Amino acid sequence: MRAGVRLRKNLMSKNQSLSLTLGVLLCAHGSLAAAATPGVVVTATRLDLSTDGTPGHITIIDRDTIASSPARTLPDLLALEAGVFSRSLFGNQAANSKLDVRGFGAASAENTLILLDGRRLNDVDQGAVDFSAIPLRQIERIEILRNGGAVLYGDGAVGGAINIVTREALALEPEGQVEVKLGSHASREINADYLAGAGPASLRLSAQAVNSDGYRANNALQQRNAQADLRVSGDDYQWYAKAGVDDLELGLPGPRRVDPDQGIDELASDRRGTSEPNNYANRDGRHLTLGVSRIAADGSEGIVDLGWRSKHQESFFDYGGGFSDYLEADLDTWSLTPRLNTRLGAVHSTFGLDYYHSDYRAGQSLSPATSATPFGVVDITQKTAALYSQNHLTLGSATRVDFGARLQWIRFNGRDRVDDAAPGSWGDTVAPDFDRSDRVHMLELGVRQPWRDDLALFAKASRGVRLATVDELFETKFDFGTFTSARQFSPLEPQTSHGIDLGLDYDRGATRATLTLYYLELKNEIHFDVASFDNINLDPTRRHGLELVAEHAFSPDFRLRGNYAYTRARFRDGPYDGNELPLVPRHSASLAGIWTLRPATRLAATVRYEGEKYFDNDQANDFGRKIPAYTLVDLKLSHEHRDWSAALAVHNLFDREVYDYGVRSTFSPGVYNAYPLPERSFSLSLARAF
Repeated sequence: MRAGVRLRKNLMSKNQSLSLTLGVLLCAHGSLAAAATPGVVVTATRLDLSTDGTPGHITIIDRDTIASSPARTLPDLLALEAGVFSRSLFGNQAANSKLDVRGFGAASAENTLILLDGRRLNDVDQGAVDFSAIPLRQIERIEILRNGGAVLYGDGAVGGAINIVTREALALEPEGQVEVKLGSHASREINADYLAGAGPASLRLSAQAVNSDGYRANNALQQRNAQADLRVSGDDYQWYAKAGVDDLELGLPGPRRVDPDQGIDELASDRRGTSEPNNYANRDGRHLTLGVSRIAADGSEGIVDLGWRSKHQESFFDYGGGFSDYLEADLDTWSLTPRLNTRLGAVHSTFGLDYYHSDYRAGQSLSPATSATPFGVVDITQKTAALYSQNHLTLGSATRVDFGARLQWIRFNGRDRVDDAAPGSWGDTVAPDFDRSDRVHMLELGVRQPWRDDLALFAKASRGVRLATVDELFETKFDFGTFTSARQFSPLEPQTSHGIDLGLDYDRGATRATLTLYYLELKNEIHFDVASFDNINLDPTRRHGLELVAEHAFSPDFRLRGNYAYTRARFRDGPYDGNELPLVPRHSASLAGIWTLRPATRLAATVRYEGEKYFDNDQANDFGRKIPAYTLVDLKLSHEHRDWSAALAVHNLFDREVYDYGVRSTFSPGVYNAYPLPERSFSLSLARAF
């Protein structure tokens, strides 16, 4: 069905898209760890983050917490944090999962900036970040910046930014580790890591292989990744070269349908089944980063790196009756990102320039067999250039002021081609050539003021921007009355946001807590309207809420950490004025505990609650039902013995039947589709260091 040209493209992008980001394990933006030689001190990211002294609500998840947590994947781990939501269509190794900071629902992936060692993982297309390709064992820490990151990293950090910092690629003596993991649904995983150093040079090699049948039918996953990181360090410099390849194949089982009038409830009758046994999405990619860091005599640090990454994706949707769609797309991105970290009097500053050049080409065919003769091909080029400055100033002995600005230029060029004689063609109207330029700016200002020894107040204001992806810029419109279609470029306006955070930090030895109130207004929010199959700029929207985090160490062997978030995302104008945005729960909470039973044995438990939320496509809030609330409990027992370590984990301990994504029907009252998640499952891992 040619109606599927627009529909299936967005289904892939919004609901079933492969995470097509390259360079997931190694492509770092100047990811420079402390060098072995005493004279070199280089930073892992553009901003050396800390929860002490930085204005705003920042969370640091350290390596010890990551290792102890029963979370299977990054999204599982991050969903335990206040104001962070995870949406997983299938629950298979985090493939296709999306993260949402402060409630952006269906557009969460485009409003939450994901970074690896300070380098953007969000691409110019609408593919989600491939979290399944980031093994938890290779992460040193995770930094969550709410209402922050736009000045340093650019567009997309509207709700905030999440920076994943990998382990240092330096070693004085050779060391390595091999891990084997087995789990429910025939899941098998092997991770290998090796580090070696000789004189000023160090090398890190890592590889991962994952196979899983998946919880659902037609949801098998096969993933392979390999990376290399070479560094040469001196007294005042460091050179680095990073390269990697990755390959992923994933079956797409589609949704389960519920139609009360027809007596259909596939969530109850065939929860693990599929109506789409032939659909799939595959991708392979490669990446390379070259860079150098130099320390000047005055302590200033200059960093220059050049990056390239390329990815190829294929997706196939079979609708039955001879109707199908095959999409083949390629994306190449070059980047040049020099910057300078320096001190001018009492002000510590980062000045930088970012340049990105992305070429995207996508061809649509009837099937893989006819891919050599696509009926439509679109080429889009995006160029961005930006100048930025991020600064922090300490007044007196304790008051800290952070301020920064970014000016960014963007240019899109698009060209469309149609072959009316190709198989599957319906004689589409060719989209006119597209040429558009925009200039946007981003701002941040924050203040932190200690009140007494154990209490500090902070305030932060920001202006952020979100640009349309290439998948949103181009669309095919189908006329159901005349059975004709037209291809077109959509002149979407850049989305802008203005946010304010007010909060306090409490820190008294064994007890720490943070309370944050926030308010966020958006104009021209970019949204896919399921009813019209259009990408549109929404009427103005607002978000406000509360985030509370508290932790307490009852003893050196036992500690608890809990959080609660109240999140309101609402329209503030237009026909839906006052209505809530879909897919955003008003209440969420979690509790995590770690108990050291013996010096080498730990027991960890997490409880995560997510409240009810409106179905996708229910902007009117009149569907009559919501995605149900749920509570999940996970446990993990781990033990170390000399060079060996083992862990046994149980996920969804009480065997709950839940789903975190569903979409209401546009045309049939009471009908909806949902994507069920796994019930109780187990995993066992065994690792040896050498």
